[in-house]
Amino acid sequence: MPSTTRRRKTERVPISGRNDPLAVDGKDPNFYYRWVYDQSEKGTSILKYQRAGYDFATKDEGLVIGAASVYINDHVGSHIRVPAGKDGGNMYLMKQPREYRDEDLAAKKGVVNDTEQRLREVKPEGGYGEVKISRN
Repeated sequence: MPSTTRRRKTERVPISGRNDPLAVDGKDPNFYYRWVYDQSEKGTSILKYQRAGYDFATKDEGLVIGAASVYINDHVGSHIRVPAGKDGGNMYLMKQPREYRDEDLAAKKGVVNDTEQRLREVKPEGGYGEVKISRN
């Protein structure tokens, strides 16, 4: 029986406990993190996210990933990636400055507000009824 006075190097996760393989601990609160899937050899999805202000999260940041299958290979730099999909794609951990994320969410909210306003203004000739939009 193991001694309980021994110090543990890592947090013990019970077998029956919830284990999210894509959980990321130790994130910098100044950044928004997300897993980006890319199947293309050309990195089409990655380029899209880089144009939006995302950069790769790196092994030097001290992040703790929940999956034992996470690859942190030096031959692709210090990018953090997880194999995904049957077709050989990978998911890369990327991050974006929080201010960019806030701008993106504000722009998205603006589109929704504009669409709702146009729905309220629609009055078809000879039509009846009304549109009610509410937010909870």
